[in-house]
Amino acid sequence: MNAFFEVLDTQVLVVMRGYYDLCQATARIKVGGQLQIEAGEGEGPIEALDLAFRKILESVYPALTRVKITRFRVEHTDDIDREGAAAKVRAIIGMRYNGEELVFAGEESPNIIRSGYSALERGYNACLRRLSAKAETEEVESGA
Repeated sequence: MNAFFEVLDTQVLVVMRGYYDLCQATARIKVGGQLQIEAGEGEGPIEALDLAFRKILESVYPALTRVKITRFRVEHTDDIDREGAAAKVRAIIGMRYNGEELVFAGEESPNIIRSGYSALERGYNACLRRLSAKAETEEVESGA
């Protein structure tokens, strides 16, 4: 499976002040042979990560501006009664590209942010594979 980018690391900061949460994320991503570092700020940690990812990825792959996240949910995969707050979860992210709904599952983890990050990474790589395949098909059809 071809990866169009490599996430080297991420950092997420959540500051809770009364009724207001401040969520910031920094991503270090290697894309197109270059290391890029960006930050995002969102309503929650996954939105902040998504915004940081997009700043980097859209600068190299502008077609990703047409990809929209349409849903985000988290499912517990362990026995919640037995494991409690340490139960493993899986993030599910829906993305829409050219009218097609694509759904990606993050890795199973007791860390909700890790699961959300992995769903984002899988989703964007899959969308880029589709974009690449479409470009190759159009090139062949045009006789280029």
